[in-house]
Formats: sequence, C-alpha cells, structure tokens
Amino acid sequence: MLLPELARDGHQVAVAVRGPRYDLQPDLEAAGVSVIRLPPRAKWNLLGAARDISRAMPEADVIHAHLYFPAVACALARILDFTSAKTFVTYHNLAYAGANRDGFKLHFRKAFACWVTARGVDHKLAVSQAVADHYQAALKLDRVDVLHNPIDLAAIDAVSHPAPTDGAPIQIVLPGRLVAEKGHQYLITALHDPRLAKMPIQIIFAGHGPLHRALEDCASALPFPVTITGALKHRDFMAVVASADIVVVPSRFEGFGLTALEAMGLSKPVIASRAGGLPEVLGDTGRLVPVGGVTALADALVELSQDETLRNDLGCAARTRAKAEFGLSNIAARLVNIYRTSLTPQEV
Repeated sequence: MLLPELARDGHQVAVAVRGPRYDLQPDLEAAGVSVIRLPPRAKWNLLGAARDISRAMPEADVIHAHLYFPAVACALARILDFTSAKTFVTYHNLAYAGANRDGFKLHFRKAFACWVTARGVDHKLAVSQAVADHYQAALKLDRVDVLHNPIDLAAIDAVSHPAPTDGAPIQIVLPGRLVAEKGHQYLITALHDPRLAKMPIQIIFAGHGPLHRALEDCASALPFPVTITGALKHRDFMAVVASADIVVVPSRFEGFGLTALEAMGLSKPVIASRAGGLPEVLGDTGRLVPVGGVTALADALVELSQDETLRNDLGCAARTRAKAEFGLSNIAARLVNIYRTSLTPQEV
C-alpha cells in the first residue's frame, strides 16, 4: 500500500525482492513501482545479499528493510560502505516474546541483529508501540519510533458488502492463519458458554494453516455451524470479513493487528485480546479482553450478540478511528517526513 502511494506523490520508488513469490509484481509495476528481483542466494549469505542490495540501487537516498534477513543484509551494506544511503528498518512482530521457538538459533539471531543494527541502521521504526518497546529492549536500542501500518479505505470500500438479512444468524468471523498464536482455541472454549448455546450463531475461521484438522475436530463439539475457509485471495478474505456481524481477534501474540484494522475499516465491531499492538489499533472502539481470558471473551460475545445497536455504534466508531489514525495518505506523509528528517539538507 505504501509504495504505490509514495509513487503517486512523485517519489521514485523501487522494491528489491530476495525471492519468490512475485505475485504482487504486476500490481506494483502498474502503480509506478519498479520491482527488482535480486539474485537467488542462501539466506545466510549475508555478504552477497548486502552487495546485491547496494548494486541494485546505487543512487538510492534511502534503503528501507523489512523482516530479519533483509534488515541484517541492509545493515551490513552500510557497515561495509557498500552504500551511502540512509538505512531504515521496520519491525513488525514480537519475535523474542515467545511466538518463535526458543533455543540457540533464536539467541544467535538476536545477538547478531543487536550487533549489526547498532552499527548499520540509521533509523528504526516499529508498527506499534508494543513492538517498539519489545525491540528496544531485546536489541538494546536507544530509540525506535512508531509508524503504524496504514489502511487503504478506498480499496476497503470496493469490497462487496452483503446486505443484512432479517432473522439471519449472527456471523462471528475470526480472520487469520490457523496457528496457535492466533488464539482460535480461546474462541472455541468461550463459545461453550451456556449463555450462547441457544443464540443463532454461525462461526467462520477465515484462513489456513497447520491447525486446520485440529480446529475442525475441536469445533465439531460446538452447538453452532463452523466453517473453515482454507486459503483465500485477499479480496475473498475481505469479503468474508465484510459478511461478519462480529470480528474476533483473540491472539496470544500480535505485533500490530492488521486484520483487526481491516475489520474496523469495514465498520465491524471487533473483540480482541490485549496482545501486543491490538489495544493501540482498537482504542476504545471495540472490546478488549485479557489474553486467554475466555470468560471475558464469552461476556463480550454475549453482549454484542444481544445488541445490534451496540454493534452498529462500535462499527461506526471503528471506521472513524481507522480513517483518522491509520489512513494511507496520512501514514505515507509521515513516512516521507521521517525520510526527509533523516537526510542532510544536501541530500534532500
């Protein structure tokens, strides 16, 4: 979303891709964003990756990396004087908070990232304050600024919104990959609450992942119909979210909570856990429950299921917050301002 917006604003933008998949390339190029396919390399060939990055964009003012291996390669390019561009990294997750398997590999990667980031990254960003605090502590960084993920409300508004049907069951959607950190089991447990048993409810797990079969088995004991969609294209995924009466995001770990923000853009009431960046995303426009708090989750489900007016009010407030705090043009302008502040007057 951000790269095409920067291109529309007249900036020269390119994305360097370390490997497949390339499914976004046509859309990016159509929006004026050059796509550079870097030579295929083993992920730990960081010296080669650092050279590739510097050679791919020799005139760049800014090189902005995302995720672990691009970030350390970008930092090495700066440390080894392969590039004079200002280097940026954006942190998206809570990598060292328990979501990843602990062990020697994780500790080594953390120590190496700590060393190269301090020496080779000029500006550190995070998608939420929770992520900023996490990386500041984990990598011993003196400063990490927050730039939230954006939402493209024009694209959101192009999603098909099914008209509500009188007497239709209440549709509860949990959007996200079928992995333990997304908290599907908490929702399944909460749905066993006897207060919900006689309500007309339908459940949709919108996503795919390794827990598909296990979740099918657990959900079979519920007194409601449960659908697991499997893999969806993003537009189809958004159409499922648009069909929801209530969206539930009961994550155990969540760096930001993009699915919650997308639901807010669709004017949906959201129930979410207090994990990571989710409280920053929802503000006071939804219902926040403790991580793993199945009783509080059941309470929120009962409250919203019984009150259509409350659902509509929360959905409208959510849409207003999404536009004001996370609108694409605002986030893009903030990013450009951060870039310009980082550059010396001679480089602007």
